[in-house]
Amino acid sequence: MFSDLAALRTALKARLKPQLPADWQIVEHISSPRDALVPVVYFEFTGFDSTAGGQQLPRQQVAATVDVVVTTTRTDDEGIAETEADNLALRLVQAVVQSDDLFFSTARKTRLDSGPYGWRVTLTALTNIAPSEGA
Repeated sequence: MFSDLAALRTALKARLKPQLPADWQIVEHISSPRDALVPVVYFEFTGFDSTAGGQQLPRQQVAATVDVVVTTTRTDDEGIAETEADNLALRLVQAVVQSDDLFFSTARKTRLDSGPYGWRVTLTALTNIAPSEGA
């Protein structure tokens, strides 16, 4: 269980970073896609819900939805860039499924306006929303 909804991006980065290749760059907040020499992972916190899998969660928990976008460094059209993007998405999902409080529901291939291929992987993270001490 992630301990703090407000710090979800930071906690997600800490959770995934050791399981992803060391050269991948992780960007915690929505930003303009950038040209990069290494694969880039973007986090887009898109919502939260009091249910997960059709079941009501306990009072102090929510299911937070985060789209994780992983992009390739390539922009070519010969199939190499698309294959690389597919492999990046697989690597990301393999890292996610190792957690018991982080679930992936869908993944959609995309192409950024600047050319690189990528995948948008929708994750659900079970998160505590209990007020912290002294709040």
